[in-house]
Amino acid sequence: MTIMATNPRDLCNEQIVNELHASHMYLSMAAYFNHQGLRGCADFMLAQSEEEREHAMRFYNHLVDRDTRVEIGVVDETPNAWDSPRAAFEDALAHEEKVTGQIEKIYEAAESAGDRPLMNMLDWFVDEQVEEERTFRRILELFDLIEDDQAGILEIDERLSDLDHE
Repeated sequence: MTIMATNPRDLCNEQIVNELHASHMYLSMAAYFNHQGLRGCADFMLAQSEEEREHAMRFYNHLVDRDTRVEIGVVDETPNAWDSPRAAFEDALAHEEKVTGQIEKIYEAAESAGDRPLMNMLDWFVDEQVEEERTFRRILELFDLIEDDQAGILEIDERLSDLDHE
């Protein structure tokens, strides 16, 4: 979804949909990985999907707490297949980088409007986006190390299954 609004609260409504889109995308990736037999990658993406839904709910609750009408828009269609496990993780990183830009735009609008409560809430998202991008970059670094080695892909899958998803 393209952010067109400039009002911080309208941007928050749009971000709810953006976060739900991310949730759908990661759910689709989980289904792709399950089909590929990569259960660790699938579980990792399922956890990411749930986390993105929780992000949407942070925006939702912020708007409700501030007596602002919540308007849920349409979630864009998500892909269902990728050329390779690496391609899925590349798409995930690109998406997280896009979300970082969306959060920055909301922050700038909140700052311009002097909306301190929103800025305080967004501080958490700024830190979260640094963590998300770092995680996906690290996974892609592992893919760089293994190149196209199938045993290496299984090792990455195993490492992702060992992650604490809480």
